[in-house]
Amino acid sequence: MKVNQHAFDIGQLAQRLSSGYCTHLAAITVACNPHAGILAPERLPGDRIPIGTVKRKDGTEHQFHFLHYLK
Repeated sequence: MKVNQHAFDIGQLAQRLSSGYCTHLAAITVACNPHAGILAPERLPGDRIPIGTVKRKDGTEHQFHFLHYLK
């Protein structure tokens, strides 16, 4: 049986989108809890706010205001 590669690729994409949506929904559900702020990273010396980071494929990091995006 020959596999239709395009159909397979679309199925894989649908699975990733579905999984990503469920992950996003779980994160939003947790973030809505009034006590979610205790999950914020500790403020490092010299920082006025808790900083979240996203690691990029090239090894560098993007930093963001954790509590702002939690809200």
